[in-house]
Amino acid sequence: GIKGQLRKFLANLLKYLGDLFFITIFALEETRTNTCLIKQSAMKQRLTAKEEEIMSIFWEHGEMLIRDILNYIPEPRPSYNTVATQVKFLEDKGFVVRKPIANTFIYTPVISEKEYSGAAISTVVKQYYNNSYTSVVSQFVEEEKMDLDELKALIAEIEKRRK
Repeated sequence: GIKGQLRKFLANLLKYLGDLFFITIFALEETRTNTCLIKQSAMKQRLTAKEEEIMSIFWEHGEMLIRDILNYIPEPRPSYNTVATQVKFLEDKGFVVRKPIANTFIYTPVISEKEYSGAAISTVVKQYYNNSYTSVVSQFVEEEKMDLDELKALIAEIEKRRK
């Protein structure tokens, strides 16, 4: 009767929802994995001065169209095509992704400024200081670019984070 049909309907609905849930979780995991791979690849890339200028605009203002980027560049502004080319390079390097919107694209930064800065510092420490952050801090202290109070504050911050 009606109870049997209702049970069958609910069973099919639960199976459908379970399949949908599995597909959604799988797609989310795949997206997360791809994003991680894109970020790892991008972090190995260096940016030109112009690319850094455009990324600074993205980091400050978030996702935008090419024409929006142009509005943030001081005079004399490059042409639309020049900026579009630079953004295409950033996309190729994995720093931004684009989504179609009507007859254009909106670009979103994938790499944060903190991630990029951290990777750049790591590269310098690895290349010039034999991967020793202690050597970097020692040089700062020796060259009086960091005083004893700043060093103590840094140690206190490290100890605070370990607790």
